[in-house]
Amino acid sequence: MSRIIKYITILTILILLATYAIVRNQSSINFKAEIPKLSYSEASGALENPKHLSYETYKKDATLSSKNPHIFWIKIETNKMPENPLLIVRPFNFDKIELYDSSLGFEEPKESQTRWDIIQDPKYTNYAKIFNLKEHSSASEYYLKITHYRAFQVDIELWNSDQYKQLDNKYHSLFVAVYFGMFLMIIVNFFFYLVIKDTGYLHYIFYNTTFLIFLMHTSGYMYHFPIIAQLAQSMNSAMMLFLACCFMFNLFAQSFLNTKQTAPKINVVVNGYMLFYAFVFLLTLVIRPIPSFIVNLINLVALTGVPLYFWLMIRLIRQGNRQAIFFTLAFSALMISIVIRILYVLSFLPESFLFAHAFTITALLEAIFFTLGLADRVLQFQKQRDSAQLISKEKTFAYELEKDFASLLNKITRKLHNENPKDFEKVVISEFLNDLRLKIPFASAAAVYEMNQELHIFADSYKSNKNYNELVKQQVFTISNMCNKKQPNILKHYSEPFNHDNSLYVIPVEMRNHEWSCMLLEIDKTFEITEPMLDFLQHYSTELIRSLINAQSLKTIRDKAEIDPLTRLFNRGSIIDRLERHLFASKQTGKTLSIAFIDIDDFKDINDSYGHEGGDKCLQKLSELLRTRLPKNTRSGRYGGDEFLIVMPDCNAQQAFERISSLKSSIIPVIVDDRLCQYTLSVGIASSTTSTSDIHELIRLADSALYSSKRDGKNTINVA
Repeated sequence: MSRIIKYITILTILILLATYAIVRNQSSINFKAEIPKLSYSEASGALENPKHLSYETYKKDATLSSKNPHIFWIKIETNKMPENPLLIVRPFNFDKIELYDSSLGFEEPKESQTRWDIIQDPKYTNYAKIFNLKEHSSASEYYLKITHYRAFQVDIELWNSDQYKQLDNKYHSLFVAVYFGMFLMIIVNFFFYLVIKDTGYLHYIFYNTTFLIFLMHTSGYMYHFPIIAQLAQSMNSAMMLFLACCFMFNLFAQSFLNTKQTAPKINVVVNGYMLFYAFVFLLTLVIRPIPSFIVNLINLVALTGVPLYFWLMIRLIRQGNRQAIFFTLAFSALMISIVIRILYVLSFLPESFLFAHAFTITALLEAIFFTLGLADRVLQFQKQRDSAQLISKEKTFAYELEKDFASLLNKITRKLHNENPKDFEKVVISEFLNDLRLKIPFASAAAVYEMNQELHIFADSYKSNKNYNELVKQQVFTISNMCNKKQPNILKHYSEPFNHDNSLYVIPVEMRNHEWSCMLLEIDKTFEITEPMLDFLQHYSTELIRSLINAQSLKTIRDKAEIDPLTRLFNRGSIIDRLERHLFASKQTGKTLSIAFIDIDDFKDINDSYGHEGGDKCLQKLSELLRTRLPKNTRSGRYGGDEFLIVMPDCNAQQAFERISSLKSSIIPVIVDDRLCQYTLSVGIASSTTSTSDIHELIRLADSALYSSKRDGKNTINVA
């Protein structure tokens, strides 16, 4: 889209340069060069409206006025008739001009021209009415009969045809440059409408088209083209063209300035203007000819819109509306040109090409300003659309993160039930950060919180945990202050081993019952963190800290509900629950599950000889061996007083026998009151098969094997 704006800008600059070159060339024309001096006055005697005007005073007060019938006779005299003389009468838009030769009388005019004449193959530009005196008599005295619907000021000149042709060619170049430039703006905007489908372009095309035709009508240029000249063959059709132009201007202004949202009250007023123009447009179809008071009313209503739009532009510019700037440039230029034209017609400004044609030239500037404004408008819309799409994408990303987050919490909850309580925090931090790493690329991270004046720091590895411990201890006050501000921020100063090519984010977490908490996140500086992402990270960090605190609470609860306080192994209910889970899993995978019943031989005698302290020490020492000598996936629990149940997943009977044999060989005597307490173990092992129905059958087999060990003299291992 920026490339389109560039092309539009280049195109408008080229049009401006071409127009400037033409205007500069035209402005050097001397209007009075080699023009014979005329003496003309309002005719007197038997003719109407007697009033003599000399050439010298004509320019100052030659505004002719009359009540009905608005007919004026002007006597033309000259002492010198140029070769191939042309009589030039401006402006062109008198209702009717008739030329009379005094030597031939006043019964029939020698030539008659009207405002609405359609000229086939014109020799001259129709911005003035031209009478070729060579085609008439060689008399030095002529009369013009001018019929017009209102007061007017006339300008009459006598030219040599060759000289006037040169001047007219330059006028023709100007009109062609301006009209072609405006037509080119219409084509360009039509092309962009087809590409962008913005109604603002369509409304501008309608307005600029009607304005171009109206401008050609006011300059008389449209009467060179029979096809479009049909649009203005009478005062009614000309007023319809003006009304259509006003209607389209207001419609375009509403769309361009978005007044429905930016200025709702003014938008209602503009709707009123449009209704008025539409109503009078229909009225001109019915009433022919249109009365002069309606024409005056139309002009009055159009003038009242000028201060309204200036006030609207000031208001919108104060609001920071960029389109109002372009509208102000275009509208102000047009209004200034109208004022210049009025002052020129009233002779307050000297005769000059620029003053005479300021309105025509400014019309092209207006078209260029509006085209640039529309291009800028589309560019702003695209930026807003891109921004909205980016926000939507970010929100979608955040939503996906939230959705995955719920699954993560369920996964962690299930995993905690299968883990040793001492690993709860490790499981939580590991699962959280592994999941986060799939969504956001980060170098390292840690969760930090302070509770009961004790600092807790958790990272996903021992090395990271050590690094973050040192960092937090060095900058504990800085980090805690950043957390209290409750807004994510970047830690400015930190030392090795953290990479200075990365940013260290502090993501505060607001939790109850502890002083402060946060997640520290080390991210590459080139990675852009958006607002929705920061919102997600705050929520993510909150759940991470909450899960860590809950893990500690869960650990305490599980210790009381599942852990035997003496041995720190699972109690009977918990180990049976683990056995059920592993048996179910073994059936799903087809792998063998083995269990072992372990009983301390003659445990009653140990209690009797060494007291309960001796017995407890034996139980604790055996529990320590079960935790340290068996594989990590093994689950051990205290089944009864001196009985232990060992659950060994993915383990057949032979492997179970080897493991338990290794365990037995590791037993050493326990010292009780400076006495050695020697103890031995009897073990029964059972393994699941495809026909094993439930845990009760498996326990029954293992218990039977244990009984066999007892019967065979104890301190032995039997496999069912």
